[in-house]
Amino acid sequence: MRNRSLVVIGAAIVVYGLVLLLGAIFHIDVGKLCLPAILIVVGIYIIARPALIGPNTPWHVSLFGPVRRGSDWPGKDEEIWFLIGDVRLDLSQAQIPAGETQVRIMSFIGDVRLRIPAGVGVSIESTALISNVRAFGKKHESLVAPAHVASEGYEAAERRIRLELFSFISEARVEQE
Repeated sequence: MRNRSLVVIGAAIVVYGLVLLLGAIFHIDVGKLCLPAILIVVGIYIIARPALIGPNTPWHVSLFGPVRRGSDWPGKDEEIWFLIGDVRLDLSQAQIPAGETQVRIMSFIGDVRLRIPAGVGVSIESTALISNVRAFGKKHESLVAPAHVASEGYEAAERRIRLELFSFISEARVEQE
């Protein structure tokens, strides 16, 4: 997952640089090209999404505002998209199933707080221009590189949560009871 994220970020930067270069050489207004290009990429992702994530994965889309999950969380894989906002996942009382549960969060600027019960393994991968991850008494900051943090014994844990963050600016904090 980590290498694929770096390839995608690198490819996006190269393509954007090429577009700017061609715009300068051929005197093209790059601003008029960027929005249609972004819409095309988002449309392709939405079409290809079921093959990437799974057709039965719930998908929550919100422009602004908070996303909250608590004890009523169904314990299934989920994908959350928003432009700017925060996500609060208080899973301390939730029924987390055995195996790995994936929560993918995509945003422009995102702040994620995850509260989990003891005995649940957690893996966080944040792919962002600027990442700040605080978990398990440690602080991990990165610039243009994915930040990956996992709880001790994550692979051996019976119940696991894999949190994937894709943002321009991302902050994540994990609290374990």
